[in-house]
Amino acid sequence: MWVRLHGDVQEKSVLSPWPLEYPRDWTRWVNEPLHDDELAAVKTSLERGRPLGKPAWIEKTAARLDLGHTLRREGRPRKERKRN
Repeated sequence: MWVRLHGDVQEKSVLSPWPLEYPRDWTRWVNEPLHDDELAAVKTSLERGRPLGKPAWIEKTAARLDLGHTLRREGRPRKERKRN
């Protein structure tokens, strides 16, 4: 974002145009600290290589990109105990 606002002509020349106009308060919005639950979601996404977004979108995207394994718990599935 800094280059878009303050970069010289050469620096700006390598940027693709934005597909939409961004909001006037964009800089303030992207610089707001994340809430604890948002931060946890970002960390999990990075650690597991999982898509980040709303639950329905995550499921759809993981299925489309064959990333279902990133949604399951880590490690081997627990064996079911036999009941007598």
